[in-house]
Amino acid sequence: MGNILVPLGSFAMIVLVIWIVISRGHKERMELIKQGINPATTKVSTPGTGSLLWGLLLAAAGLGMVITFIAGHGDDETFGFGLVFLLGGVGLIVYYVLTKPQREKAMRLQEQLITAQAGQLKPVEKVESEGTPEA
Repeated sequence: MGNILVPLGSFAMIVLVIWIVISRGHKERMELIKQGINPATTKVSTPGTGSLLWGLLLAAAGLGMVITFIAGHGDDETFGFGLVFLLGGVGLIVYYVLTKPQREKAMRLQEQLITAQAGQLKPVEKVESEGTPEA
């Protein structure tokens, strides 16, 4: 019974993370649509947005492998793979830092697009439902 809990828990965590990411994006799109803004026209590509996440993940995995080797529990392959992951993660983190000005510029542009579209909107009148009595 104990042997099945770890794979089952890992699968459940992966499904949970994917569900949270998808539902967050859906909520953002729905909020823009409620405000009368087309989400497809306000999307601006921002460089380096995913590189911090993957860089930290790879660097942590590589650091863990290197520490395992230093503690005497690994072999030369563990150390080699650890260095590959660690340096790959560091490279992605450096890319994230270097693309900060472009990311900030893209975010300002996206905010300007949203506010420009929001300024063109007309106020929506509330429509009363037919079944409710009027006071």
